Amino acid sequence: MQTETESTVSRHEAERMLAALERESSPKGEIEALQRLLADSLSGQSRFISIMGFVLTFVMLGLTVFAVVRFFGTDADNVRGMVLWAAVFLFGTTQVMMLKIWFWLNWHRNSVIREIKRMELRLTMSSAV
Repeated sequence: MQTETESTVSRHEAERMLAALERESSPKGEIEALQRLLADSLSGQSRFISIMGFVLTFVMLGLTVFAVVRFFGTDADNVRGMVLWAAVFLFGTTQVMMLKIWFWLNWHRNSVIREIKRMELRLTMSSAV
């Protein structure tokens, strides 16, 4: 009788899964894995949040570029305007950085979960032998 912690994966299925995971280690597999990471981040439970994050990143990038253009386009006598556009630039840059860090943390979390599953498969295969 199996408990909840024991895996019900057959040896053939585990070997097939491990072979697929090993293919991800090749350079071609890394590109495919990156594309899969991007696709996975845009699907699942947090799909709406991820899509909004992508949109917000591009909006903030546009605001940052606009602030730089306006900063260099203001008169040298208008110090208040230059300070305003410099502050908008710093705000936009900070927002873009924070959103990129958030996406990186999500991707890292997903890769850690994938590694845990890989180790679980290897343990299952080693205990089945």
